[in-house]
Amino acid sequence: MGSFGRCLLVLVFAASACFMTTPAQADTCRVKPGASAAADGASWATATSLQHALDEPLCTELWVAAGVYTPSVHYVVDGNGDDPADPRTATFYVLPGKAVYGGFAGSESERAQRDPASNLSVLSGDIDGNDAYDLFFPGIDPGFDAIQGNNAFHVVTMDGTTGTPLTLATVLDGFVITGGSAGYPGGGGLLCSARSVADALCQPTLGHLLFIGNLTTYNGGALLNDAIYGGSASPYIHDSSFVGNGAHTPHGASKGGAIYNEGYGGQASPLIINVTFTGNSAALGGALYNDGYGGLSSPLLQNVTFSGNRAGEPESDVAVSGSGGAVYNNAQGGISEPGFVNVILWGDAVGAGGSGAEVYNTTGDGNTAVPSFGHSIVAGSGGSGGAWDASLGTDNGGNLDIDPLLGALQYRSGFVPTMSLPFGSPAIDAGDDGVCATTDARGVARPQGLHCDIGAFESDVIFAGGFDGPATGP
Repeated sequence: MGSFGRCLLVLVFAASACFMTTPAQADTCRVKPGASAAADGASWATATSLQHALDEPLCTELWVAAGVYTPSVHYVVDGNGDDPADPRTATFYVLPGKAVYGGFAGSESERAQRDPASNLSVLSGDIDGNDAYDLFFPGIDPGFDAIQGNNAFHVVTMDGTTGTPLTLATVLDGFVITGGSAGYPGGGGLLCSARSVADALCQPTLGHLLFIGNLTTYNGGALLNDAIYGGSASPYIHDSSFVGNGAHTPHGASKGGAIYNEGYGGQASPLIINVTFTGNSAALGGALYNDGYGGLSSPLLQNVTFSGNRAGEPESDVAVSGSGGAVYNNAQGGISEPGFVNVILWGDAVGAGGSGAEVYNTTGDGNTAVPSFGHSIVAGSGGSGGAWDASLGTDNGGNLDIDPLLGALQYRSGFVPTMSLPFGSPAIDAGDDGVCATTDARGVARPQGLHCDIGAFESDVIFAGGFDGPATGP
C-alpha cells in the first residue's frame, strides 16, 4: 500500500472523534414544507422555509421536517457555461459551516429524536413537478429514467472555492437526494467543488443520505467531487446508499454512475464508510470512477458494499461495452491508489466485450492504478494472494472470492436501505476488526459475532433465522 493510503488510514482513526462532534453554540432553525420565509424558525410553531434557513447566517444548524423540497435559488458554477436565468440552475446552496439535518417529524426537542427512515426529508431536483415518481413514495425518483422535463442541474451545491474552506463542520445528514439532472461538469445530486482554485477545500461530512434517481450527461450521476485544476474535493461519506443513479451521454464517454472523483490537477480522495452502491450505471465505472489523471484520486473505502452496478452504454451514438462495472481507477499522468478494506464487490457487470466486471485499473507508461484490498470479497479475484493482496489494517490479506449471498436492498431499522447478510454468508465474521467501523450503516454495533462482518451490513442474532426486518422505505 502506498504512503498516501497509509496516511489516509491513520486519518480514519485520528479524526473519528471530530466527525461526531456537534457545532458549539449552534443557532438551530427549524424547517417545514410550505413554511413562510418570514418566520424565524426558532420553534416548530414558527418553522421557516428551507431556502431561507440556508441563506440566513444566524441559522448554523437546520432541523428539516419530513416532506419534499425543491430548490429555487439559482447558482452558477464557474466554467460550466450555465445561463443564470435558466431555471435548471436552481439548487440548495449549503454555505461553509452549516449543519443541515433531515428526518424530523416536526415536534422533536433534541436532534437525537429524529428518525430519517420514517420521516423522509426529500431534496428533489424536479422543479417542474412531472417526474415519474414511485407509486408509494411520491416525490422520489426510483431511478434516473424517471426524470422528465426540466430538472435542476444540481440538487445540492457545496462550493469550497469562495475563499472560505468547506470543512468537515459542514454537514448534510438524513436526506433523500433525488431527481438531479446535470449537464457539464456533472453531479446531478450534489456538486462538491474545489475546481480551478489551488487552495480550495470541499470536505463536508455527508451522512445518512440516500442518493436515488439522479442523472448526468457527463460525470458523477449522484455526486461529483470536482478538484480539476484546483484544490481538494474529498468529503467524508458515511452510512449512506447510492441507488439507481446514472452517468449517460450519447457520445458514450460518461464516468461514475454514482460518484466521480475528479482529481485532475488537484485531489479527490473521499473517505467512504458504511455505504451501499447498487443499480448505478455509466459507460465507465458503473458506481465509482477515481480519476487521478494528472493529479490524485486515492479514496479509502471501509465496510462498503457494491452489487448490481453496470458499466457500458450500448444505446449511445457510439456503443461502449464498458469497463469497471463497479469501480474504475485511472492513474494516467497521476496517482490512483484507492484502498478497499472490509468491502464487498460482487454481482456487478460490464457490457459485452467489456473489462473488469468489478474493478478496472488503467495500466501502462509507468502510470498504473494500484488499488489495495484487505479482508474484502471480490468476485473473480481468486481470493487472497497476489499483488493486489495488501495490508490495510492489523493483518495482511484475508480476501475472498465467494458469493456473499446478499439480500435485497431494504430498509432494516436503519436510516438508509441496506443489503443484508443471511445466516451462512461467508462475509460474516470475516472482516478485519482493527479497521472496522464501530457500527454498520443501520447503527448496529460491530462486531456482533467473533469478528466484524465484511460490507456495509453487520449481521446480528435476530437475523440467524432469516428474518431481516420489514421493507419500509423507497
